[in-house]
Amino acid sequence: MTVQTTASDAIDVSGLDIEFKILRSLKPTPNRAVVTVWNMNESHRGQLLKRNKPDGPNGKPVPVAVQVEAGYQGKNHVLLSANLREVASRRESHDWKTMLSMDDGGAAVRSARFPQGGIQFTKGVPVGQVLRQACAALGVGLGNAGDFETNAEVFGWGKTLPHTMTLTGSAYDGLKRVIDSIGVTFSIQNGVLQLLPKGKPFFQTAILLSPDTGLLDSPEAAIDSTVSLGFAREARGKPGTQNPPTPKNTGILKAKAMLLPGLVPGAVVRLESLAFKGNYEISEVEYVGQSFGKDWQAVMVLRSYLT
Repeated sequence: MTVQTTASDAIDVSGLDIEFKILRSLKPTPNRAVVTVWNMNESHRGQLLKRNKPDGPNGKPVPVAVQVEAGYQGKNHVLLSANLREVASRRESHDWKTMLSMDDGGAAVRSARFPQGGIQFTKGVPVGQVLRQACAALGVGLGNAGDFETNAEVFGWGKTLPHTMTLTGSAYDGLKRVIDSIGVTFSIQNGVLQLLPKGKPFFQTAILLSPDTGLLDSPEAAIDSTVSLGFAREARGKPGTQNPPTPKNTGILKAKAMLLPGLVPGAVVRLESLAFKGNYEISEVEYVGQSFGKDWQAVMVLRSYLT
């Protein structure tokens, strides 16, 4: 794991004991993570407490960038690139424990705004042009929106703005308005925009997931379509009463695997287990790891889709 404290300096804590929990999804809200590092030296703890780089443009501080990498059988990959949001250190017996919370593009979502007076676009303007300006205002990368015209041709998206639009105020809200107007879904993944056709994955090449390739335990069918990772479900029914049994939804599964490359929101897995077989899209994934323990896995919500 590395923390970019200034434009030229970074803290690499890969040699220390680390524990992480990272939640990524196809939802437009920022992905988030909590990482705990043991026995970081005093100088590095002090740098992290500043939270912001001192050398931002126009005298404004820039969020500290954090990148977490991990993998399976020597094949490391980026689990999350995000902005440091909160940091705290405390002494526990003979050890120092530093906890970092972060979110993916969260600083931009909370504070980025369009210039005073806004930006106006007329009906018929290429959507790719609008997305480029909206992403620039938000401060996120274009991702697959950088080749919007080609993707629009493949997926049948509208290529031009259907009506006049003025983008003012929150850059995040403005970007969402543009994307909603063309009928696609979006999320921010590792600091860049990811557009997806509704009901279909973007990545068409499936990753084989079986007991021989890293699948752990047996996938479980969801109770209903509201299944999600990292959130407690609200209780239903009156206290003291038992809800009637709900049929399992075999189109939505919860599965575990080793930290294989490519297990990201929007990816397709070819599931080969005793109970379930077929192609599924990853809608949510939680990466859990301990450099000193047994936890080292990806917990996923998988959804079947129409090809």
